[in-house]
Amino acid sequence: MTGPATVRFTPVQKVRGLLLASVVAWLLSLAAMYGSSQLFEIIEQTMAGAEPRLAGLDSAIGWTPTGAVNLGLPAALVIVLAFGFPGMSHAERTGAASFRDAAVFGVIVGAIVGVVVAIFVATTNRYDAAPLEWAKLGVDVLLTMVTGFVTGLSARLAAGRPKTLVR
Repeated sequence: MTGPATVRFTPVQKVRGLLLASVVAWLLSLAAMYGSSQLFEIIEQTMAGAEPRLAGLDSAIGWTPTGAVNLGLPAALVIVLAFGFPGMSHAERTGAASFRDAAVFGVIVGAIVGVVVAIFVATTNRYDAAPLEWAKLGVDVLLTMVTGFVTGLSARLAAGRPKTLVR
């Protein structure tokens, strides 16, 4: 009886998958930051009795478009590579290289990144008695998990079909 099948991604497949996933993570993160910021801005304006209006891109995401490219894209690249290469190596060792496995791994990484960022933001901004700010942090963690889900799927899709080896 043979052992479980393992898979191997070529180095080109790994790099291609993770580079595309980095761009996907960056774009989804910008969209999530913008959407979350706009949602809570409208909620705050409505609660204050003001006419709800959308903020500009700079104020909504906290970065200028140049900063989003110069800082956000490298940050996404570092995070995706730091988690992605070990994740793909684990998938090769265990044979867990399906799209479902990639999506689950992405959700787990998204949860880790989201919680770490939320803890950092909460400790630096001192959210003592602002329930709306805590709700925003929770929404941001959920959106980061969704970003991880899509990023994991895109990395696996872009990597292509791995070679199956039988042990």
